[in-house]
Amino acid sequence: MCWYYGLIFHLNLTFRRCAGTQFCISKWLIRFFFSSGSRNLVSILLLFATVYSSFSQVIYYDTSDSTDWQSIAVMTQSTREIRDSLQMAGYSAKKFIIHEIAGKTWMTIDGRFDVFEWHNDHWVNLYKGTYHGYNFLSQKFTIDGKLFSYRGYGYWQSHGEIIEFLPEQGGWEIVSESADLPVGLGYVRDSVFHIISDKCIEVDVRKGKVKSVPCLFQVPELILEWQEYNFRDYLLLGGNMNPLIDKQNGDVYLSSRSPFKSLLHDWTLTDALIHLKDNDITIVFADNDTVRYNANNELQYYMKQSEEEEQTSFWLWAPLIVLIIATVIFLLYRYYPRRQHSDAQILSAFKGYEGKLLDSDTFDAILGIEDIIVYETRKHKRATLIKEINMVSASLYGKTLIERERNPNDKRFFLYRVKEL
Repeated sequence: MCWYYGLIFHLNLTFRRCAGTQFCISKWLIRFFFSSGSRNLVSILLLFATVYSSFSQVIYYDTSDSTDWQSIAVMTQSTREIRDSLQMAGYSAKKFIIHEIAGKTWMTIDGRFDVFEWHNDHWVNLYKGTYHGYNFLSQKFTIDGKLFSYRGYGYWQSHGEIIEFLPEQGGWEIVSESADLPVGLGYVRDSVFHIISDKCIEVDVRKGKVKSVPCLFQVPELILEWQEYNFRDYLLLGGNMNPLIDKQNGDVYLSSRSPFKSLLHDWTLTDALIHLKDNDITIVFADNDTVRYNANNELQYYMKQSEEEEQTSFWLWAPLIVLIIATVIFLLYRYYPRRQHSDAQILSAFKGYEGKLLDSDTFDAILGIEDIIVYETRKHKRATLIKEINMVSASLYGKTLIERERNPNDKRFFLYRVKEL
C-alpha cells in the first residue's frame, strides 16, 4: 500500500504547485506512470477519469451595463481555484453560477449552500453554516435583489421547495408557501417565478402567493438532468432538441436541427465559462476558443410546439393519404373502364332480341351455359346471371333488361322476355 500513499502525497504536492491546471495534472500523470511502472496503471486511469470528469462549468448571469471581460476572467479563475480546492476535499460540483444582485456579485455552487461575494478580487463566503447536500441540480434565481434556490436532490429524494438566502443571517430559509411545489423547470417573469412540471404554478415570493395556471408544456421526470440557460426573454434547456421557452407568453419552441449546437453535449462544456447577458450567450472554452449565439437569431431553427406537432402529424399521415388516393385512382383507371366494357358486352349479347319472348334453351344459349348438363345447376346459374344482367342494366339505364313470365302452354316452366332499353 506504500505506492498508494505515495500517489496521494505526490498528487497533493502537484496540486499545490500547479493550482489544479489540467496541464500540470497530465504532466504529473505521465511522469508518475513511467517512474512507477504498470502496477499503477489502474489507479492512474481512475484518477484521470475522476479529475477530468469533475471539472465544472462557470455560468455568469451578467446584468451590468457594460461587460468587463478582464474582470470576468479574474473572477472565473478564482472560481476555478475554489472548484479545485473542493475537488481536493472529494467534492465535485457540476456548475458554479455567478449572479449580479443589487449591485453585488455573488457566486453559488451546485449541491452546496455556500454563497460567495466578490470582494477585492477574491471570493468571500457569506454562508455561515456547514450543511450542504440537499440541493444538487437546484435552480438558482433572483427577484428584487434577493437570491432564491428552487428544487433539489439529495439523500435519495428530490424536492420542489424554494429557499431564500438571508445575507444578514448567513443562511437560507424555506419560503413557507413552497412546501408542496412540484419538481420541474422554473423561470422569472415580471418578478413572479413560473414553474413548469406535470402542472404549472406561479409563485409570487414577494406576496407569498401560489396559484395554478394552464400548462402549454409539460416536462419529463428526468428534468433535473437538464441544464437551464436563462436569457432575458427565453429559457433554454440544454440537451436533446434544446427546447426554448418564451418567457413572455409561455410558447414552447422545438427543433429537429441543431440550434445552440455547442450546448448539445455537457461534456463539451467541461471547464467552460458560459456568459449570458440579455438574449446573448458567449461560451469561452478551456482553450479560449469562443462561440457566441443570440436567442432571437436561433429562432430561425425552431418551430412552435403546436406547429411542430401539426407538421409531424401531417408528414406522418401524408404518405398514407397519398397511397390511398393513388390506389383509388389506380382502381378507377384499371377496373371501371374494364367493368364498363364488360357490362356493355353482357348487354350487347341480347341485341336483336328486344321485345322477344325466349324459351329457356334459347336463353341459355345466349348466356353460354347450354353445355351445363345438370338441370338444377344450369337453372341456378341462369338465375344468377339474370340477376347480374338486371343489376347492370339498372345501373346504366335505370331499368331491368330481363323479365320472367310463365309459359302459357306449360306452367311449370318460364319464358324470358328481353325488354327494350
